Amino acid sequence: MNAALEQIYGGMEQMTSGFFDTWKLFMLNRPLPEANSEYKLETAGPQQYLLTYKEGTADIATNMGQNFAISNLKVVTPQFNSSIQPSFTTSPDGYILSAYTADYTSGNPAEATKLNVTMDYQVVQGLQMLKDLSLSGTYGGNPFGVNLTFSDCTLTKK
Repeated sequence: MNAALEQIYGGMEQMTSGFFDTWKLFMLNRPLPEANSEYKLETAGPQQYLLTYKEGTADIATNMGQNFAISNLKVVTPQFNSSIQPSFTTSPDGYILSAYTADYTSGNPAEATKLNVTMDYQVVQGLQMLKDLSLSGTYGGNPFGVNLTFSDCTLTKK
């Protein structure tokens, strides 16, 4: 029973940390290369751009609209391929990540992951914080779904 519980909790921890890695890319960091780095920006259709660059061994391709809202972020490395299609809501302070779909593949089909993620926010001490998080999809062809609710949140400003 311990092994089964470790697998369940380990999977939940991996899923949650993977979510926050993606979330912070769009909410806390910039999913773009440094301005003085090497990249290629080209027109990819009416009011669409394609930004390509390398980061270490990763080849990154970002599709975005004229308003700089990213519609697809593709990362290809020797170990894995990923594709994330984010959705944003607009606020007076800018874009807020409200949902995304993602595909992750590696050399091992048993690790193939498809995700559908939605999130709602609450204002805590003037900042947008997660309120509800829904993750569903498949891992190695097996379906899963998790809903998390964040309540009684407080912030410590440093």
